[in-house]
Amino acid sequence: MRPWSSSIILVAPRAVAVLALAAVAAAPTPAQACDPYIPQCEGWSAIELLQAAAIPAEGVLVLRVDASGVSEGSLAALSATVTDAGDQVIDGALEFSEDPLALVWRPAAALTPGMTYDLHIDVDNTVFAGNECELPAGFSVDASFSVDDAALPEPFVPTIDSAAELTIVEYLQFETMLCCNGAEPYIGSCSTSEWGGFCAATEGDGRIDATFTADLAAFAATGDQIGLRGFDLGTGEARASASDKAPCVTPNAFVWATGEAVLMAEICAGENLVDQAGPQQLDPLAALQAECGDTPVNCADASGQWDSSQCEPWDGWVEDDSAGESATGGGGSGEGGCGCRSAGGDAGAIDNATGFARDWR
Repeated sequence: MRPWSSSIILVAPRAVAVLALAAVAAAPTPAQACDPYIPQCEGWSAIELLQAAAIPAEGVLVLRVDASGVSEGSLAALSATVTDAGDQVIDGALEFSEDPLALVWRPAAALTPGMTYDLHIDVDNTVFAGNECELPAGFSVDASFSVDDAALPEPFVPTIDSAAELTIVEYLQFETMLCCNGAEPYIGSCSTSEWGGFCAATEGDGRIDATFTADLAAFAATGDQIGLRGFDLGTGEARASASDKAPCVTPNAFVWATGEAVLMAEICAGENLVDQAGPQQLDPLAALQAECGDTPVNCADASGQWDSSQCEPWDGWVEDDSAGESATGGGGSGEGGCGCRSAGGDAGAIDNATGFARDWR
């Protein structure tokens, strides 16, 4: 009998934000690609003792962390002290775990069963030069834990549930993009720009996104001495995506103190969605009819850039009187009667079974 269960959730395909549309300028210029700025971050935001029950005398402490850009070298910002009931300092050291992301305090020798210990950690994020994230300059963590005479556990994989959904991702390429006349699409996003307009893609990719959730509470009876690689220590989740097959994970349970591990067979989810994954031809007609006052255009030039002076009307356009009245009669503005929104505000998705278009307001 397999120690896991699987439930597949199929949701309606949703569009993913893939276009940013610049507000139309008085003299349009070819659109250029721009990349969002990613700040440099390293530091600790929160640290919490995982164990609620007693740990084995030969066990270790495991601490959940909330952190940014940390690695083994980030231990330089941490100072940990463990003392017994008589305030005697217990030799031991903090270790960094990348998978799952955690801290481990390992005593230099076996602890005393029946004893209660106190843990104190000081965090100093000021040691990280050039940090661009809003992290606390420093903080402290205090916790107590007890020790029993239980033996270290054998590793085991807990129950794992799975769910999968299909997402249609529009291709980021000007050659297969159709826009209301006057829109200026950009690939990427720039925080200094204002956005407006409407475009839809004619090609996309069907992607299966799967979430695997492990019952980490099953480890509590062991003093949380077992970990699960590939799964988040806080949520118990592992995520995987694929466009050519069902996404899978291979759970690997291990004992924190010794590294002893057991590898489970691969678990997959979304097998029933595989035929909808991969390259897809999208029909944007309905979405464009609802937004454009006249024939949508493609303005990709020979170099693959978007040039509003070289637009070609879409030969697949079919007028829809009701959609046209809605697009132009509600106060929309734009060249050629385009139902493009004015710049500003939040982006809103128009999801439908064929177009998967995105309206950036």
